[in-house]
Amino acid sequence: MDEQDLLALRFPSRVPVRFEVLEQNGKHVPGGPWQAQGVDVSRTGVRIESGALPAPLLKRLGDYEAELRMEVSFDVSGLDLPVVGVCRWLKNFGDGRYILGVEYLDLDKSRGGAIANHFEKQYIRPKVRQMWLGIGGLFAVFAVALIIGAWQRQSAAMAAAEEELQAAIESKESLTILISELENRLSPTTASPELAKEIIGLRKELQTVREDVGKKSVRLARFSSLNGATGSPATMRLQRGDEFFSAGNMAAALIEYERASEIDPRLAEPYLKMGIVHEFQERPLKAMNAYGRYLDLRQDAADWYEVSARVGYLYSQVSSQVGVATPTPSSSATPAKAAASATPAKTAAPVSSATPAPAATEAAPPT
Repeated sequence: MDEQDLLALRFPSRVPVRFEVLEQNGKHVPGGPWQAQGVDVSRTGVRIESGALPAPLLKRLGDYEAELRMEVSFDVSGLDLPVVGVCRWLKNFGDGRYILGVEYLDLDKSRGGAIANHFEKQYIRPKVRQMWLGIGGLFAVFAVALIIGAWQRQSAAMAAAEEELQAAIESKESLTILISELENRLSPTTASPELAKEIIGLRKELQTVREDVGKKSVRLARFSSLNGATGSPATMRLQRGDEFFSAGNMAAALIEYERASEIDPRLAEPYLKMGIVHEFQERPLKAMNAYGRYLDLRQDAADWYEVSARVGYLYSQVSSQVGVATPTPSSSATPAKAAASATPAKTAAPVSSATPAPAATEAAPPT
């Protein structure tokens, strides 16, 4: 029998055993029983660790060809259960310490299996449960630490996003006030090319700051309660844009509408709202293109004539500003068709009930 077969079942505590050596006729060898410890107990054998043994006994146990039989007795719940086996190997570790490997006889293997089950239940299973409880506890602590770390990182990121957004809003408000003061100085009687040029540069800078406010607002929205939108990804972007739109944050709303149109180019509503935002922020060419795309996608829209009239109005407005013919928008809603179908709509009235109230600054999203 291989030595590893006897090492199949190990215990953290040694099992007290007694063993006796049997003659060929079944009689006990004088001098026994000897006290020992069952270090490894399996269903097919046991490894016994013993102290000093008589030299004649050691000599006989070392004769493996003789297949000397041994009767090993275990204390199982107060009962002395003997199992008979054959000594397969003997090792001397010095200082009166000997290790014997015993393989049970076939007739006694069932009893050996029952003894092994008993000690497995008594020693192994509690240790296994304790080990798994320890592992589970460590895993729980690790998971809690990860959750706390993630929460702290998110809180720090949200605080940084709020600070960045507030700084961008303050910068935008300062530019707005400065432009207003410079425009008050600019009048037909006091025309100043340098001042007009400076105002144009500040307006470009204001547009850049507006876009920056929109981007920072969208970033902050990732950490806020604004993430409660449901539906498809494009619809969720559209709903989030409406939240910014309602808060007066045109730059952030425009970003969300643009992303919604990128996710689902066949969705018409983002183009309508993009047109409204562009028109509100005085970008008539972009507003015309957005309205035109909306009309192309929604030929049966209830507000088709109203939107086409807006396209016609913006077209005439741009043409009068540049003093030359301006390319028509890429839509079936040409100014001629709009004028023919909706002549009264030549006013500057808003297109939709969703048109934002005039606001000088974008407000931060709700947190």
